[in-house]
Amino acid sequence: LLERHTPCTLVGTVPPQHMYGFESTVLMAWLSGNALGHAQPFYPADICQALAAVPMPRVLVSSPVHLRALLDAGLALPEITRVVSATAPLSARLAQDIESRCHAPLTEIYGSTETGQIATRRPTQSAAWQLFPGIKLIVEGDRVRACGGHIETPIAMNDRIEPLTGGHFLLHGRNADLVN
Repeated sequence: LLERHTPCTLVGTVPPQHMYGFESTVLMAWLSGNALGHAQPFYPADICQALAAVPMPRVLVSSPVHLRALLDAGLALPEITRVVSATAPLSARLAQDIESRCHAPLTEIYGSTETGQIATRRPTQSAAWQLFPGIKLIVEGDRVRACGGHIETPIAMNDRIEPLTGGHFLLHGRNADLVN
């Protein structure tokens, strides 16, 4: 997601105790040589303040709920280099609104607690997700399992996934109406 040669500061609205927050803030900063802002902003004004408090380039690591609230607040946003989102798929409209308002590309992450991050997409460019190198999807009846790369044993995904060619897939929602 982040190039090693372009140091940036990550500002996360998701707690590091959550798998997505841990991977996308703590581990991303640690493994890429980037900085991690110490603030853990929740409300839109706090997010703007946390972004303004760190040097450019800055990356906002957030969720659809926080991003929607940030847009709805109508506050002046500091310059942002990239927006990263996960926890729920973004609608194409919300993704367009975020990129337009933040003047930055939006990268969306797909994964689960059991698999960690396994794919990304740029929702303003395509509905298809691109698997990380080494990750494969195995279709077994009506279930799809992810394996390879950092996933040692195949893990059943709780989503309706349509594998495509070239390591791409479409996400069609959850297998059940439960929200984890």
